[in-house]
Amino acid sequence: MAGQGGFLYEGRVHTRLKIKKLVPRGFTPAGSDPNAPDAMFLYGGQSHKLEVKLDLRADYGQGTLEYNNGTWQLGGAKTPAAEELRGLMRAVGIEQFANKRWGPKGAPNRGTIQPLDITKEMVDSDYARFKDGFLVIPSAALHRYYAAKQTYYIQIGGYGMYYMAANPANLPVPQFNPGLRIRIRLKRGGSSPIYNYRFTTALQVTSKPPRSKYDIDKSVGFLLGQ
Repeated sequence: MAGQGGFLYEGRVHTRLKIKKLVPRGFTPAGSDPNAPDAMFLYGGQSHKLEVKLDLRADYGQGTLEYNNGTWQLGGAKTPAAEELRGLMRAVGIEQFANKRWGPKGAPNRGTIQPLDITKEMVDSDYARFKDGFLVIPSAALHRYYAAKQTYYIQIGGYGMYYMAANPANLPVPQFNPGLRIRIRLKRGGSSPIYNYRFTTALQVTSKPPRSKYDIDKSVGFLLGQ
């Protein structure tokens, strides 16, 4: 889910497209809805979904790891978007990776002990045992994830617009092929209560792609055939 900066950037991209009448009638940005596209644009009389990222530091999909019956498993929401992300994570072996890295550390306190019974010492123990882990994955995994949502284009602040698994509109934009990894970590949700943390997965970019010559931030002329 995007932070406030991400939501604002989605809104700016949407506005630039809307001013040039490049937004399908009735569409509004996704906002906090993970199942809706960030933006949509019209090209050649057809509508296309557009993923929008504020910058390359944004997570490209976040999930949850849960400890059940002695093993780490992917968990979280039952929405279509969450199910698609879990499919990507399973396909690249993130559950096996988490169990290899964290399995020998034993059961976490968070998730196996009632929240109100968790002490500061238990929190410190979880932080000490469950360190960040990183699994390198191919860019094709990211392409498949978005293709499952029928999203083939992405606009990234400071880098421009790209296509991913396919280029159905036959736009002159380059393919998005960055270096990628999945990060597993213990992530705090706030300073209180002390048990307000969980175990997460996040898809991240590790190497910068060449900047696209086509950038909605600068001009939408290429979407108008100019």
